[in-house]
Amino acid sequence: MLVWASEAPIVEACLTSNRLTGACADLTGHPVRQLLKSGVPVCLATDNTLVFGTTLSAEFALGLRLGLVVPDDLRRMMLSAASHSFAEVAKKHELAREIEAAYLPETLKQLTRLAE
Repeated sequence: MLVWASEAPIVEACLTSNRLTGACADLTGHPVRQLLKSGVPVCLATDNTLVFGTTLSAEFALGLRLGLVVPDDLRRMMLSAASHSFAEVAKKHELAREIEAAYLPETLKQLTRLAE
């Protein structure tokens, strides 16, 4: 993991997909928490919304409910996803500003309610 953290690729964690495909049958042991603690850039993703019947909001809620992430992890994940995108640099900066502007205390409360 230290190599990943130093080289900074991003890992897309697709919790529902990982459970349904058997890649991680018990999500409480999913490595996303360890990856985050190790400094590896991680984002939650859906893999395929139609096949796995999930949404990004549902993946966020699942991660929160399982204690794999906390609300501020989600903010950092969104910023990391934007910075690792294939967008032009100016667009990456614009996305980061939009994420930071949208991530207000009320958003934290809403995310925390998702976990209940």
